[in-house]
Amino acid sequence: MTEPVAILRAQYAVARALAESGSLGEATPSILREVCAALAWDVGVLWRVDAASHELRFVDFWSRPGVKTAEFEAECRARMFGIGEGLPGRVLRDARPAWITDVQADPNFPRAPIAMEPGLRAAFAFPVRLGNHVFGVMEFFSRESREPDEELLSVMEGIGSQVGQYDVRRRAEAELADAHARLAQQHAALEDANRRLSELAITDVLTGIPNQRAFRLRLEALLAEGVRGRKFALAIADIDQFKLLNDAHGHPAGDDVLRAVATTLRDGLRRTDFVARYGGEEFAILLVDVDLEKAVEVVEVLRRRVSGIANPWRRVTASFGVADFGLGRNKGDSLFEAADKALYRAKRRGRNRVEAAPLKRKIASPKAAIAKKKKGSRRPKPSKKRR
Repeated sequence: MTEPVAILRAQYAVARALAESGSLGEATPSILREVCAALAWDVGVLWRVDAASHELRFVDFWSRPGVKTAEFEAECRARMFGIGEGLPGRVLRDARPAWITDVQADPNFPRAPIAMEPGLRAAFAFPVRLGNHVFGVMEFFSRESREPDEELLSVMEGIGSQVGQYDVRRRAEAELADAHARLAQQHAALEDANRRLSELAITDVLTGIPNQRAFRLRLEALLAEGVRGRKFALAIADIDQFKLLNDAHGHPAGDDVLRAVATTLRDGLRRTDFVARYGGEEFAILLVDVDLEKAVEVVEVLRRRVSGIANPWRRVTASFGVADFGLGRNKGDSLFEAADKALYRAKRRGRNRVEAAPLKRKIASPKAAIAKKKKGSRRPKPSKKRR
């Protein structure tokens, strides 16, 4: 009969091993060792039910130092037990603990010949289960013949249920953590896909720089900052005689020129500035924290860079119109119109040049605007034929 104190030590050792481990796999070596130590048994083995074959497969092994169990351990590792086969299979079949006084005399103990070398005699095993579902078996061996101990078996059956509950809970927690991790990965992938879609929505496919939609968004933001006092300017660039290039050498040649001009403009700007393909062969440039004079200087540098593009078909040049934010052009349409008129002048005066809009003018008083309207004076709209 096992001493009650020893049984209590075994219960405490199992509870501590479970509390200190993150999974049954981590806890098993401690459980096998501590149970053997508390109850004075020599060998402990854990088996788990294979979900596919419903057979018991080896999981872990512990033996007291000095006991020659190498061959017995190797035999356990190589074996699988079906329902009712051997001590583990018998526990799996009956779903309750079992005891063998002497394994050498037991007709249903296939490992008896191998158990002779370490001198293993008595054995007991109990199911690791949750409710009526058995998903593992723990067995223990002693080199002494021992009579069945019903109290010990009852306690160990309770420990088996405790271990089973722990294993199921940890598996559920692990599955939940995996599900959260997969969900986080899917969320990250979705965010990345949405980011790429957003980038595609504001990126010109041909040139790789922002498109007209992106330009309008950036312009709206700068207009709001301009109202609060930030300086900025708009420049419009148009590739000279682009249609002639397309007609003479084909659209692939024109696409190459568009990409080269886009790259040249982008690389010639500061990080705070902005360039977009506005449409066709036209580009829109936003220069921040500059007045009109400084903006013209920056754009003149861009013009020279564009005229230096190497091209096998014909020389590449562009004309530029520049306007700064201010009175009379403090809205997107008025600012764009001023830069567009300046661009038209550049085209009209020979192309490959930079023209600036007039300096900021004061907004006309209501009376002057009415008088001007009565005279019927109206400035003609700039021609769209810039080539």
